[in-house]
Amino acid sequence: MNPIQKIVSSRLSSLMGQYESVEAITHMATRGQLREGFLIDFFKGVIPQRLSINSGIICDASGATTRQIDFIVTDESLLPSMGFESRIAVVPIESALMTAEIKTTLTTNSLEQVRLQSESIQPLRFTNISTSIETNSRQMILRPLNSILAFNSDVSRETLIDWMKQNPDTLAICVINKFVLLKLDKDNVTIVEKAEQNPDFWETLVYIGKIYHGLTSLIKYRQQITPSWDIYMQG
Repeated sequence: MNPIQKIVSSRLSSLMGQYESVEAITHMATRGQLREGFLIDFFKGVIPQRLSINSGIICDASGATTRQIDFIVTDESLLPSMGFESRIAVVPIESALMTAEIKTTLTTNSLEQVRLQSESIQPLRFTNISTSIETNSRQMILRPLNSILAFNSDVSRETLIDWMKQNPDTLAICVINKFVLLKLDKDNVTIVEKAEQNPDFWETLVYIGKIYHGLTSLIKYRQQITPSWDIYMQG
């Protein structure tokens, strides 16, 4: 293992220790919030430094908003988010690069929540999108990445693969220290599994690398637009 790989693997081990440390808390909502915070704090160290992570909602200048989202990767250099206490923020759609649903245990109900979350993003509209931008590039600019992060899963891998094919906005499902599903294209999903011959947390390390490069690509695409803060301020 190279030094960076060792450090990230060690941090993942600490993350799993934090996950287990709150098992004695009987209030499920509190336990879930703590684990969500542990994941957010970990991922802050493995995404591009210019980006931030919030929980909250995404909005556009017309006033349309999404459902509550656990994990929003935001580029504040495009437009600022309006933050409240406890990491809750309102994020302009222009600044939202990635969303994720965080679950202690992934269930079929979780998948429905992700589907509804994705649907709530679709109606949002960007300010100042140039008509000269090609249609393919426009899709890359407008669509935030989407994934699911979980510590455990009660859903079979076959069911998750079928669900990902039916829900094209979800690019990856990561069950930490177990397996990762990565969408290669509309009809193909590959699985990366925990295995003895691989380094610890190999599957999650692969996920981190793919998400990082997805974010850097989206940052490049978003440079093609000039968001209007005036429209947000003036309504």
